[in-house]
Amino acid sequence: MIMVKSLHSILQFTPISFMFLLLSSQPMYAQQWQLKGRLVEKVNRTTPLDAAEILVSPLGGDVTSCSLSDEEGRFALSLSSGKYVFRYRQLGDILKTDTLDVQADTDLGDIPLIIKKYTMKEVTVTSQRRMLSQKAGKLVYLVQNSPFAQGFSTRDLLHNIPRIDPTSEEIKIIGKSNVLVLVDGHRVNLEGKDLDMYLRTLPSENISKIELITNPSARFDAAGNSGVLNIILKSKPVGFDGKIHTLLTQRTHFAAEEGADLSFSSGNFSVEYKVDNSNEKRPQKMESSYIYPTYTRVTNDYTLNRFDILSQNLNSSYQIGHVKIGFFSTLNRSRNKAFTGAK
Repeated sequence: MIMVKSLHSILQFTPISFMFLLLSSQPMYAQQWQLKGRLVEKVNRTTPLDAAEILVSPLGGDVTSCSLSDEEGRFALSLSSGKYVFRYRQLGDILKTDTLDVQADTDLGDIPLIIKKYTMKEVTVTSQRRMLSQKAGKLVYLVQNSPFAQGFSTRDLLHNIPRIDPTSEEIKIIGKSNVLVLVDGHRVNLEGKDLDMYLRTLPSENISKIELITNPSARFDAAGNSGVLNIILKSKPVGFDGKIHTLLTQRTHFAAEEGADLSFSSGNFSVEYKVDNSNEKRPQKMESSYIYPTYTRVTNDYTLNRFDILSQNLNSSYQIGHVKIGFFSTLNRSRNKAFTGAK
């Protein structure tokens, strides 16, 4: 009798437990709201602003999504409920910042922006139309047609192209957890500080275009939620070629970079050696508040970071029909010092 009673008790409670499991296993999705708008020039509100970037981040958070305006200046985004910061960017410049509380489908209407003009080789650049081309899953940025074609490192250049998070110290594609960097279609087996140093030593003058691939195919072997940056270099002239460059930058502190680039090409075969030395100081200020029952104490910490970097790169390639083989090597030495004090 005891066994039967126990079995009866189990049969009574099993359906209830089963229903609970069914209910608790149902996925819960946040409501997605559709936002749209149109970017126009403030001076002439009938002129649309095409190929401008809309960067969206939760209030107090990092950039999580982005969109590009089309030829009519229109854009569309899908966001869940919450407060967001909208930044409108073109040619690396933030033209306007808005804070929006998204709780329903919203038409933002016309958004007037004051655009900046750049002079490059006697041509006034006011749009990205000649710099960008979009294909399925790929954005092509024509460096040689941009204001960043000369006098910039590849690292600084990348932070100014669409879909690259400008708020991140590392190279980060918005909406992607990883980024795979290629040069002329070949994977650069560097990461972290080594990758950062290599991008610092590669001048923008050597680059023809950059392909940003948000949905890479299996041939790229990009694991997980990854994006691909393919840096296409300009063709090297046949024979010997050499360059010496110096870059002086005045921010809060003075920074200097000097280097040399030596190369030889005979058509199918090429070899290149680069050496760069850079010295830079970066200040960092942090304010901390300590709240006590009767008073609040505020401290200001000041840190001056000094970076001394020596980087050397040697690479070679040989073209056999449609196949290119070669090697890439790098030797980096860096010294970082931090001077901390209270102010």
